[in-house]
Amino acid sequence: MATRKGLETGVIASSRERIRESPKTLFAERGYQATTTAAIGRLAGTSQSQLSKHFTDKHGLLEAILEHTWEQMNAAIRLATESVSSPRQKLEILTDMVLNSSKRTAPCAHCSCWRGAGSGERGTWWFWSPAS
Repeated sequence: MATRKGLETGVIASSRERIRESPKTLFAERGYQATTTAAIGRLAGTSQSQLSKHFTDKHGLLEAILEHTWEQMNAAIRLATESVSSPRQKLEILTDMVLNSSKRTAPCAHCSCWRGAGSGERGTWWFWSPAS
């Protein structure tokens, strides 16, 4: 079960960061649809109004989580491939890092996400979490 103590793996200073990190465990345990903004707020030690202030709604929060994850992954991939000249080797490194990233990011180790082209300002995210 998700607890606020689980967030204490590092120093998370702002309420925005706490709110962004909190639902990962809840989404993994309960699924996206079953996780309420009230539960996210409780776990983050803040209110639903703070979630709305920073992310508008649960969809905006999920989008922020995925964007943050991709930013971190892209930086790691750039660092890992910057001294590699072979396109094939770069592709192998990229593939390995993407496929193995979920193993390092429990509680969402069983989740995958892809960003696809979509209409509108927010675009479209596909979020897959197989049944346990």
